[in-house]
Amino acid sequence: LGDIIPLSQLHTFVHLIPRFGQTTDCQLTQYNSMELLNEFYLNKYFDKNMYFPLLLA
Repeated sequence: LGDIIPLSQLHTFVHLIPRFGQTTDCQLTQYNSMELLNEFYLNKYFDKNMYFPLLLA
């Protein structure tokens, strides 16, 4: 009837918001921000059904 799926096998879209510091690097663009930044906020309004399980994990 059911099976356990490891979290490492789940893939879904999430909306990440860059977490900027006191100053912003002028070299950041929409194309390179994922490579240059290390911290992001997870937008809980993008998919609340996925946000809360990730928050508790």
